[in-house]
Amino acid sequence: MKLSKTNKIRFNIILIALIFGIISWIFDAIIDYFFFFNSSFQNVLLFHLSPHMHFERIMIVVTFLIFGIFVSHLILKQRKVETHLQEVQERFKLVSDFAKDWEYWITKDRRLNYVSPSAERITGYKPEEFMNDNTILEQIVHPEDKDKFIKHTIQSLCETDLESFDFRIITKDNQIRWIEHSCQSVFDSKGIYLGHRASNKDITLRKTTEQKLAESEEVLRKINEELEIKIRRRTKEVESLIEQSPFAIAIYDEGGKLIETNLKWNEIFQNNVRDIHIYDNEYLISHGYLSHIKNLIRKGGRLKTEPILLEEEEKVYIFNIFDIKDEKGKVNRIICQLEDRTDVLQREDINRELDLQKRISSAVIDILEQDRKRVAKELHDQIGQKLLLAKLGLEMIEEKTFENNEKIEEAKRQIIDISRDIKSIIFSLRPAELDNYGLTDAIQLMAHKFSDVTHIKAMINVFGNVKVRNKKIELNVYRIIQEALNNISKHANATEVQIDLHFNSRMIRGSVKDNGVGFDVNDTDKGTILDIGYGLISMRERTKISGGEFSIQSEPGRGTEIYFAIPLKDDKDE
Repeated sequence: MKLSKTNKIRFNIILIALIFGIISWIFDAIIDYFFFFNSSFQNVLLFHLSPHMHFERIMIVVTFLIFGIFVSHLILKQRKVETHLQEVQERFKLVSDFAKDWEYWITKDRRLNYVSPSAERITGYKPEEFMNDNTILEQIVHPEDKDKFIKHTIQSLCETDLESFDFRIITKDNQIRWIEHSCQSVFDSKGIYLGHRASNKDITLRKTTEQKLAESEEVLRKINEELEIKIRRRTKEVESLIEQSPFAIAIYDEGGKLIETNLKWNEIFQNNVRDIHIYDNEYLISHGYLSHIKNLIRKGGRLKTEPILLEEEEKVYIFNIFDIKDEKGKVNRIICQLEDRTDVLQREDINRELDLQKRISSAVIDILEQDRKRVAKELHDQIGQKLLLAKLGLEMIEEKTFENNEKIEEAKRQIIDISRDIKSIIFSLRPAELDNYGLTDAIQLMAHKFSDVTHIKAMINVFGNVKVRNKKIELNVYRIIQEALNNISKHANATEVQIDLHFNSRMIRGSVKDNGVGFDVNDTDKGTILDIGYGLISMRERTKISGGEFSIQSEPGRGTEIYFAIPLKDDKDE
């Protein structure tokens, strides 16, 4: 039967012990043969012995056998421990070799008997380099962290529980890496320090991230401080704006209780409503806004009242009420702002009055134009025909009277002059040329007739070619120029008149300028100036009802220039 390795070791040790026991038996016999017995060596070795001597020699052999058995047991136990330790080391080496972190085992005499392959990836040094030169471990530690590392290493000699710590190393290629170091001291069963196992994790990325995060936090902290300063400054500015605002402002809490008012509000209400609720505002209640305010406080929104008269102030205000919500969307504040509408309403009344005057002026001018048309028709149809018959009658009388009668000739000349005057009046009352030829041709014809009658040189320039479709605007432009020429013929003592007309798709711009005596536009005491003033009023009113602008420039001795600008509108826009 084949023995196992363990049994073979045990057998060999016992056999050796038996051999040593037999050798002791033989050695004892040799001593007795030479010094104590006179007998043969064979008898001394085996036969001529007393029972006591046989017992002693047998006990020596048995002792050696027992010792051999004990030694074999110890040796086998030691081998078993060594085998187990070897297996543990192999497992540790296997795990450490494939670990991502840098692992090492350092003995109590500060020698490295194991370094994991990850050391090369993290430090740039191979495991063999660490194991051949133990000083590398300290050399690669960053100078600023070396004292901390050495202190930790010393503590590991006597302490079982050590906290992990971070330090920096300088790699073989001079890069700085952050290491998270943790270690565990190892003791045997008797508490004797054997060394310690260390694990080093590369946390450079984490540290870099933490550093960037810290920098970002510092930037954010500074930004927050700046924002807080700006918010405080802006809050003070807003408070100052509210306090100095020309509008009366009151601030209520989420329940509608008054918490703050500005100077304007206090001036209006004389501090009589500082502690009242918005529900108690008599002006809002009396005008039926209570339910609207309750709904606004409950849901938020905006309320703008109709103009409300504050009798004590004798002014009209509009209440603008709106909410301010917090970050959760709940109503946090109610703002009430009073807008003074007194001046606006007064301006609206004035504008309505001006519009009414404009409509009245337009109606009066329309009536005047209708009257002019009617008078012109009557002059043409009735008086003109009668003058024609009177002239024919005088000619018949003249034919029957074969004598020269100066009175008849004088009467004929007067009738002709009257007919010419009537035609001129008819022309001024209702210019047929305006209907027949259009605005620009009618004005040119009027300028020629003006020159023929007054002997004042009239020059006209027309720029643009836009047809005026609005008959009222066309007539008003014609009348303005006609009135200007009429004033010049009566009062200017001029020798030249310049008429300019500019047309575009949106506007008619015109000017009439003379080289006459001029006048002081601010002087209204003299009768002549008053007479001129009536013509100016007519021109200004015609421009105004057409939606345009009118101006006049004149100085004594420098002539006069009137200017007007009238927007073009179709008849349907009237």
